[in-house]
Amino acid sequence: LDLRRCKSLNKLPDNMGKLIILKHLYVGESDSLKCLPKGIGRLTSLQTLDVCPLFSVDNDEAFQAGDLGSLNQLQGSLRIRILGKVKDGSGAQLRDNKQLFHLQLDFGEVNEEPGETSVQIMNVLRPHDNLESLEICGYSGSTWPNWLVSLNELRFLTLRGNKGCEILPPLGR
Repeated sequence: LDLRRCKSLNKLPDNMGKLIILKHLYVGESDSLKCLPKGIGRLTSLQTLDVCPLFSVDNDEAFQAGDLGSLNQLQGSLRIRILGKVKDGSGAQLRDNKQLFHLQLDFGEVNEEPGETSVQIMNVLRPHDNLESLEICGYSGSTWPNWLVSLNELRFLTLRGNKGCEILPPLGR
């Protein structure tokens, strides 16, 4: 299902979870889309999700960080757009998803006070240790997450538009 560049699209149908054999969902450059429906977590065959907007602290009908754990078949590249305060992310389990090789964490649209919230989100979204490429944009925490030093296979690291961290994170080999 390719919905890229649908500029006016602001919501997907709530019954998206019924497409249980859907393997690829593209929503990139659909910037009006602020959340995915909760049912996306039931798409356990999903291999491609190019962009995952996370927001809606008070919206139980929206896909949350904790729902990422059920999408353990994702492969390739994933961009997570953090659009505001994110509900408890326990269960996010990106760390168990070993088929992802590129992860982009985009805090560019967070309209909250910098600091603690961003640090908590980073710790929740910890990727597996063999990630090859990581991009962090608009991060406002004062420290980098400890898991950066454990990325053994990291070949590409992009830190762009981050505000608050004055020291480069310690990197492995």
